[in-house]
Amino acid sequence: MNYSDTFWKAFEYKILVDYERAKMFIRDQKMPAPRFSNMYITSSCNQNCQYCEYNEENQRRIIMPTERVLKNIDEVYELGVRSIDFCGGGEPTLHPALDRILNYCHEKNIVVGLFTNLALKKDKLLEAIVDCCSYIRISLDTYNEEKYNLIRRPKSSNCSFSTVVDNLKKLVKLKHKNKSNIIIGSKALLTKFNYREVEDFIKRSIDLGVDSVQFKKVSLFDDLYVTSQVEKGIEDRFVELKEKYSDSIDILRNFRNLVLNVRCFMHINHIFIDAFGDVYLCCYYLRRKSEHRIGNIYEKSIKDIWFGKRHWDVANNTRIEECNRMDCRWIKFNNLMKPFIYDDNLRQLDFV
Repeated sequence: MNYSDTFWKAFEYKILVDYERAKMFIRDQKMPAPRFSNMYITSSCNQNCQYCEYNEENQRRIIMPTERVLKNIDEVYELGVRSIDFCGGGEPTLHPALDRILNYCHEKNIVVGLFTNLALKKDKLLEAIVDCCSYIRISLDTYNEEKYNLIRRPKSSNCSFSTVVDNLKKLVKLKHKNKSNIIIGSKALLTKFNYREVEDFIKRSIDLGVDSVQFKKVSLFDDLYVTSQVEKGIEDRFVELKEKYSDSIDILRNFRNLVLNVRCFMHINHIFIDAFGDVYLCCYYLRRKSEHRIGNIYEKSIKDIWFGKRHWDVANNTRIEECNRMDCRWIKFNNLMKPFIYDDNLRQLDFV
């Protein structure tokens, strides 16, 4: 890939906004402040998905106290964070004060994203989501109820397939009623159980009024993989489907086939806090907790953790081979940004 191709590919993915910060970290050896935050506010979950790495963690059923969550928001805001994803770990909608948390972010003009299975019966929370969130992404996997139960294994009738679909309809209706700009997305993690349903998933999402669909492939669970031949067929099919439905819905796909070829530096973008108060280098920490933990919010301020020596030690000792086992979108962005940071002959951005 020549310089021009690299530049426009990086521009397409909007990562050049991080050029000065990445250069500050790598070339100047100074820690930039984070741009956004990922927060897990509970480790509890109402489903038991076959592919979930957190099933053991979910047994601990921790809910971070509301006042502590609000304090976290204040502390990252002081660092310059203006966007927060509430995700998990656990299922964020199980936090009893999520509506208050979302409204608090809204009052501070923080852009909010929510990752959820939407398997809840809280109409008041749906209102807060529509009014306060920039986007919501719903992990659904399939519109076939039998397969939904097989893959996602709801723990009770209160978090059933019909509950999710009903909530999705309510969200779309509320979006239009409240004239909200929220982007409602549905997500399917492709496994051997649902890979044949890609087009049906797109069509059903369109019928329900969803704005975007995302497809990823399962990782770290060999018994759920599709074969490489099947994966190639799915990739080819996506080209056709994206064109076919381009006027009706945004279709996103992320099949990680790239290999990280430089120690990750894009973790500088976000500060990650789990439900137990631990701060990790990134959200792909679960199989390397001791190596990636940089502090705990109950022991130090978030600012002291972020700018502390431990953060540098962890960042400078990540192992590329471990990162390449993860389904990480930042692999692509690291590789695209690398020439602008490491190659003195390709640093024309310094003159723009």
